[in-house]
Amino acid sequence: MGSEDLHKKRESKSHRQLKQRTQGKRPQLSRALIVCEGEKTELLYFKALIEELRLHPSNFKITNCHRNDPAGLVEFAVTLLKEYDYAFCIFDKDEHDNHQRNYTKALNRIEDLRKNKKEISAITSVPCFEYWLLLHFKDSTAPIINQPSYTASEQLTNELKKHIADYSKSYPHVFQYTKIHLETAIQRAKRIDIDLVQTAGNPSTKVYLLVEFLKKAAKEIFHG
Repeated sequence: MGSEDLHKKRESKSHRQLKQRTQGKRPQLSRALIVCEGEKTELLYFKALIEELRLHPSNFKITNCHRNDPAGLVEFAVTLLKEYDYAFCIFDKDEHDNHQRNYTKALNRIEDLRKNKKEISAITSVPCFEYWLLLHFKDSTAPIINQPSYTASEQLTNELKKHIADYSKSYPHVFQYTKIHLETAIQRAKRIDIDLVQTAGNPSTKVYLLVEFLKKAAKEIFHG
């Protein structure tokens, strides 16, 4: 079995465990930390989602570590983990060799922490967070890789602009513009997650797991 296949199995197991561990718990009594790799899009998206769900930002803290480095992001989250019951690390898998090595290192570190009963999860997107956004508008499973004239990220940005004309990494209304299609995106991401072997993990996104965690927290807080 190749190392890539092994990491896919580990990642899939990790997210099955996340579902199992959060089932039946009461997130309203917990504090969750969300750490973003990106400095704009992910931060804006989840701040808006937390506000939409009326979750208190002191209990559901979102921040970034100002690093384009998944392994560094995880270590940053670890320094804050003792203050929270859950930690979610949001990062992408680039096509750059060095980033891929950092990506694998980050997944391995999270796996080790979870073996030691730490509630920390990798919320990954392949190739990048824009794929999650695209799923709100389009069901797409074709691999997205760097081309000589366009990076994978640029390809996704161009595709998103067909649906959000003004979209950019700093677009301030990305959640408001996509939220009407949120459940559609969740169902598409779930199906792709199940078919991960067929898609070889590209494209894929685990963002739906964090979205569902936050939605469940809001439901239990406000509806018991």
